[in-house]
Amino acid sequence: MEEDQPGPRFYTTELACGKKSASALESYVYEEYSKGVTLIQMIHKDFANFNKISKGLQEAEPNEVLAANSLVQSQTPVAWIHFWNGPKDPTQYLTELLQKTAHLSIWNSKSTEELLKQPVKLSMFFSPDTFLACSKQGFARFSNVPLEELVLQTSWTSSRNHALILSGILIEGALLENGVLVACKSNSESINLTPNCYLNWTEKDKLPQDNFAKFPLYTDSSRESKITHIQVECSASLRDQYVLSGLAFYLKH
Repeated sequence: MEEDQPGPRFYTTELACGKKSASALESYVYEEYSKGVTLIQMIHKDFANFNKISKGLQEAEPNEVLAANSLVQSQTPVAWIHFWNGPKDPTQYLTELLQKTAHLSIWNSKSTEELLKQPVKLSMFFSPDTFLACSKQGFARFSNVPLEELVLQTSWTSSRNHALILSGILIEGALLENGVLVACKSNSESINLTPNCYLNWTEKDKLPQDNFAKFPLYTDSSRESKITHIQVECSASLRDQYVLSGLAFYLKH
């Protein structure tokens, strides 16, 4: 995190108290942006202290020794992981942190309503599950339907009745052709990028069940953190086969 790096200097950014009269989604975006900026400033302070310690200008605190030892071993310091549970490799951690915060800076400065007209990459958020929860809350208010009566509905073909368009989703264990699950071909990769996913909220009793199956969407290929389940059209005869094979979706980083 050198002083002459190009791009926004988040380590000098002063955060406001929040947005007045903000929607749940706008408040979420600001909180995510604040989290990124705060973490960058914390890490920048760590490196500034490392520099002073190396020059003999100050004594090292136990937490600083622990963080420095982790970095020497190419491991992300525990204190950073506690703030945001990101990649275990520190270089990848810092790269994703800066990417997410830059992305959130744009979202924080523009109209959320306008941004939602374009495909959304969930991987650019620290807490993508909360993003979906805020979307659901906003839809419940707009449609005057109780929150507990709404469930997620997804489609892989363009639809006029969608609340969100998601991009940057990977599928492992099958392919999607015209929105329908098909088995991987002999010359295809085991992991593939999906088409855009069209997401909506619907009442439980209106959710189609026939020829559909639900599969988990994870934050990454480790499958440690599940975001939600998404629907895919597939024949009833193949549904159990895909479930048992461990078919899953996760975010492209």
